[in-house]
Amino acid sequence: MVKENLKLGKNKYIIIVLGSTLFGVIILISLIGRPLYSNLKETSEDLKERKIVLEKEQNNLSTLKNLESQKEDLIKKNEKVLAALPTNKDVSRLFVQYEAIAAKSGVKIDGVSEASTSEETVGNELVYPVSYNVSLTAPNYSSFIESLKRMEDAIRILSISSLNISSSENSINASYVVNTFMRGGQN
Repeated sequence: MVKENLKLGKNKYIIIVLGSTLFGVIILISLIGRPLYSNLKETSEDLKERKIVLEKEQNNLSTLKNLESQKEDLIKKNEKVLAALPTNKDVSRLFVQYEAIAAKSGVKIDGVSEASTSEETVGNELVYPVSYNVSLTAPNYSSFIESLKRMEDAIRILSISSLNISSSENSINASYVVNTFMRGGQN
């Protein structure tokens, strides 16, 4: 009987040790595991939010790169528009272009003068015409026609009015008004 009590006492000891160990593990899990799980859950949610923000930023970056690649093209187009409709009379640039057209056609420009522009035309309009009287000499009719055709390809917007043509044995003399346009106020 003493042996049975001793065996029972040993079992009680093992049961008490196992029970206290199990109780300790449960307390450790609840004291350490639960906060770790909560922290892990918060970190996971924060990570998901940051992933969404990162995807939005990557989308913005790709859009920005696309816009950056279009920048050069837009700058070139803007320069063409500004050249076609300058903000001042810019006679020198206009006639550098016009001289190049004449030279390619074999035509010689004899003279250029500014035609009168009425005050009513200038006003507060966003775009208004500026006119110049031009006289030129062409060696033949085809050169003269070629110079008129090339004016259509000019960077500046040009139109011709009041065309007067006379011819001699070896040349064609012409005078006309070249109308061009500009933006804003007259300088």
